[in-house]
Amino acid sequence: MSTTTTNTIHSYSISKTISRKGNRLSYLASHKETKNRVFIKAIYANSEDELFRFKLEKYLISTLNPQCFVSQLQDYTYNYTEAVEGKKQVSYMTINEYFPGNLQQEFKKRAPEGIHLGENEMFQLVKVLILGLRDLESKRLKLKEITPRNILCSYEGDFKLNNSAIKLTDKRVYSGRAESYLPPELKGDQGSSTGNYFLSSKYDLYSAGLILREIATLKKVDSFAKDLSKRKTELLKEAENIYGIKFTRFLREIIEDDVNLRPDINSLYRFMTSKNEYLNQESQMFTTEVLKIYSIPLNPL
Repeated sequence: MSTTTTNTIHSYSISKTISRKGNRLSYLASHKETKNRVFIKAIYANSEDELFRFKLEKYLISTLNPQCFVSQLQDYTYNYTEAVEGKKQVSYMTINEYFPGNLQQEFKKRAPEGIHLGENEMFQLVKVLILGLRDLESKRLKLKEITPRNILCSYEGDFKLNNSAIKLTDKRVYSGRAESYLPPELKGDQGSSTGNYFLSSKYDLYSAGLILREIATLKKVDSFAKDLSKRKTELLKEAENIYGIKFTRFLREIIEDDVNLRPDINSLYRFMTSKNEYLNQESQMFTTEVLKIYSIPLNPL
């Protein structure tokens, strides 16, 4: 639960402590002069190794595509006594771009009134997810959870992936909230997570596909978790009626139940940028112009 503080770090005034997990804290703050809001992530390092790993994570995050991820604006190595726990000191912190909402909140606002995302908004969301996941894969980084909560929204309607949920890791553990977005091969008999598992972009794509289908149809994934295969055709048809056949062809690829038939992020990218049905002058999905904007090669190896 967040608490209000009146502390200052460097040129930023802290207004809230957003989260406190072990020796890692997150703050909502604003610049003293410009009043621009920022999100601060800080660590109280217990060892040089821990501090090095945290800095390595933050460095790799700073190299991610700023069109897809919340940007790191500054970083500091700084000693600061936190008001609630005065015995500890911040060893390192990053100042991050502030996004006020997330896709989960957006769904809750839109679903009761049946207000769907516009075509351009859906197009941007697809770009952010697919190009963002590809960027993470290339740097051996992963989102802790592929869920609507980790897709952030600005007041202007832009989407970005939450850099605070990114970790340098080989395994992931899903919480109960995220189990609805697990692919079938990672679910136990009761539909719950089987626990720790090695990461694969095939798993991430499936979760991303469910999120896209959820916001496209405005129907919660967990509403049909036990009946997913039977409902898939019907829900894809609903999405096609709103966003067209090219969108649902793409969606069908990434929510394929058979993991052996489902593409990984690199093969999906190559497919989508080489096949006419996904990349042509008439389609908005992954046009040559978009790839140029994102500085991604048209013919990746």
